[in-house]
Amino acid sequence: MADTSNSTSSEVEQLRAQLDELRATDPAPILADAKQRAAAAVSSAASTVTETVATPIRRGADQVRGAVEGARRTAARVDAQKESLSEQVRMRPFAALGVAAVVGYVFGRALR
Repeated sequence: MADTSNSTSSEVEQLRAQLDELRATDPAPILADAKQRAAAAVSSAASTVTETVATPIRRGADQVRGAVEGARRTAARVDAQKESLSEQVRMRPFAALGVAAVVGYVFGRALR
């Protein structure tokens, strides 16, 4: 029986040594460090992309908004001028007809 206890004791010691060895080579700390470095790199890349892309996009959006507002103002002015011209034609139809005839004659002569 003495052999069995020595052999068991020896086997337990070997298993403990192997367990200590495995703990020493545990990949968890290495993986945690790699994960942290990867997260930092992704965060840095995201902030760089945001800084590089966001500003020109904001400027472009502001320019588009300005162009839309300008187009709306121009459309409103054209509409107001159209209404004014329509009112003048309603008030003086014969004068408008005379002006149209003169303009048509001038264009006709210019194109010949």
